[in-house]
Amino acid sequence: MAANAPALSTIVPTAAAALAQAHPGIELSLIDRHPVEALQLLRHGEIDVALVFRYPDAPIEDAGFRLDHIGDDPIYLVSQRPGDSLANHRHSIWIGGCDRCQAELTTLCRSDGFTPRIGSLSDDMVVVQSLVAAVLAALTEATTAPNTTD
Repeated sequence: MAANAPALSTIVPTAAAALAQAHPGIELSLIDRHPVEALQLLRHGEIDVALVFRYPDAPIEDAGFRLDHIGDDPIYLVSQRPGDSLANHRHSIWIGGCDRCQAELTTLCRSDGFTPRIGSLSDDMVVVQSLVAAVLAALTEATTAPNTTD
């Protein structure tokens, strides 16, 4: 099975455990791949299942596949400020992911009237969240908040 890292760390372990319990002795191999790559592996017979995502306005890549919709995953703004909005970050430097994710980020930002300036790239959500936490904390402390760590 091929899936991207967020799916491999959330949905897949539970499904793999249920599969192993229902079918003792089954061997499951997992591969970390983005949707396009996962579908290529499936198309070439290198895997049996691909767990992929797509954004609402993206074309459906169903040529030769049976697609089963398993759920919707909301998109969140990662920020240290409660109640923050996309529009508040029109001048921020953004962290982009894969081409598909960057395209969706650009679409969302443009719907709020701006184009994001992408300054870093990472598909790893731990890295992304850590970068946001470090950058926002540094900016907040350096510009508006007194140093209270003494």
